[in-house]
Amino acid sequence: MAWFGSTGRKRPTRWRGLVDLVFVMHCDAETSLKREHAKQITLRRGAIMNSGTLAQLRRHYLNAAGRYKHDFKSIMVINKSGGSEMKMVAGVAQRILRWLGKFADEEVLCLPRKSVEGQIKLSEKKVVTPNWRAVSKLVNRRGTYVKRSIAESSDELLQVVPVCVIRNGDRFLTNVRYEPGESLHDALGNWAGGHVRKQDLDHAQSKWASVLAGLRRELHEELSLEDLPRLEPIGVVHSSEDERAARHIGIVFQVIFSDPANIAAFDNKTIRERPDRYVTTSWMERKDLSRTLDSQRDWSKAISSFLVEA
Repeated sequence: MAWFGSTGRKRPTRWRGLVDLVFVMHCDAETSLKREHAKQITLRRGAIMNSGTLAQLRRHYLNAAGRYKHDFKSIMVINKSGGSEMKMVAGVAQRILRWLGKFADEEVLCLPRKSVEGQIKLSEKKVVTPNWRAVSKLVNRRGTYVKRSIAESSDELLQVVPVCVIRNGDRFLTNVRYEPGESLHDALGNWAGGHVRKQDLDHAQSKWASVLAGLRRELHEELSLEDLPRLEPIGVVHSSEDERAARHIGIVFQVIFSDPANIAAFDNKTIRERPDRYVTTSWMERKDLSRTLDSQRDWSKAISSFLVEA
């Protein structure tokens, strides 16, 4: 739980964000001593392994768990004062498996397709600029968090996917993904983003605010971006290039980069998400976006056309 430096300031959330699950297992001092000496030939107590120190450590660990419970995705506090050690291990394993199941089938923000179509005239080929106040109200009133396995097979729902265009003057940050087997593999992209998870609502005051929180998280995970300038919504994108794409709606935001250090950092940068998956980024002039449409998927094509005409 050592997340504070010598200055007392919190370290970047990047490291905490990489931790999916924290277990804090504790028991009373006498049980701890009993287990410690169970297979030893001496009952001598040491500087740490004594009732006073163990009770103090237990208090500090529990205080830390309570203090930082909102800084991690999940902290599980388990009292193991009673029962056998084997049952304890089995119980922890069951909790991990249940949590992994939830992680694999996360709940994502969705909107009823009919509600969206009643509010926005979706286009297959271009970015549509809606009434943003009406869109935010729609998300807050009709948005629901649905298990992804259900959302991916439902024609009645549209999964909300906030994406971001990163701009520096007349240049835009593009990316090419190496993700064999995925839809965006080897395609030129002009956006970054992803689904809004139910956990994003923990860091927001409304469902619409969770869209922004989800986008910031995705940009952090994909591009290691920590602090972002203002996110400006510019349009909505939709495509029916395949069944899977048709079940998503992209909310396109724009962010302006002006810091020379940030601009240089993303020029021809390779970001590894896993050993076998990575993304390369580079800046592209506005006039070149329309010349590379053949290597782009539908969302990027629509966004490129919008950016070129803007």
